[in-house]
Amino acid sequence: MAHRMQRKYINLVGKFIDKKRRPSYTTDIILVCQYRAWCRCVYGATSSSAPWAVDALGPPDVGPAPLPSRADAILTIRVGEPLGRARGGWKSDVNFEVSEGYAVFKLKCIAKYTALVASPEVSNKPLVLPDNSSVYSRRARNDAQAKYIELTSDNFLTTLQYRWKLLTTDDLRHIGDFCFEALLYVKRAAQPEQYHRATARRRTNARVQRISYETANAVQFGAITLHHLDVVHARRPESAPFEVPEDNTTTQAMELDRQREALQQHEAD
Repeated sequence: MAHRMQRKYINLVGKFIDKKRRPSYTTDIILVCQYRAWCRCVYGATSSSAPWAVDALGPPDVGPAPLPSRADAILTIRVGEPLGRARGGWKSDVNFEVSEGYAVFKLKCIAKYTALVASPEVSNKPLVLPDNSSVYSRRARNDAQAKYIELTSDNFLTTLQYRWKLLTTDDLRHIGDFCFEALLYVKRAAQPEQYHRATARRRTNARVQRISYETANAVQFGAITLHHLDVVHARRPESAPFEVPEDNTTTQAMELDRQREALQQHEAD
């Protein structure tokens, strides 16, 4: 009985997808309802444990499945001005709880940025995150970059819901692969006047001097700050003493370390 019910429903789903329509005939709707009732008995009352198509199809007046509590996003970190013509970038996966809101989502995106700037991938071309930067989101599949929405605490949920309602039948067929799309814009850091290439030898020397500075001054820099300081000092003349620059980039690196620590503490709680 169970296998017959599943086969009937699978055939029905295939018919809806092939014809790109929702159930319209009374017999179709009855079969959907019967299958849903069967799923509640087998999988329990929650739709999250039942096959996706149970919630994906319904009578014509029934909307799409509700926005899940957990979601995934593909974050692109891109060099350029927001909503401009910048291309390329670095992509990262961001897993988030919808109920946590924009503030936590933004922190998770910034954590991906901090991991990127600490990697060898961009060590010779340092990046900087502009002050008061925002995360942008694509609301529709074919939206051009200029139409991306700047996320805020007020529109975060409604933007996700809007994109979710635009899921196509093909999206529903591969719902496990669906991800929201987000953008974080960064800039190239300005090069110092006396610029030297940050070779491995120079960075090693800078690291030794930075550790001595931390020991002598009883301080400990975070991962982002120490990486930034090592690269900055490696590009200065070898005779220059180690010092902590009082510039916006260094201040921002320290702030990112603070936010990273807060995010790690939040996830631990």
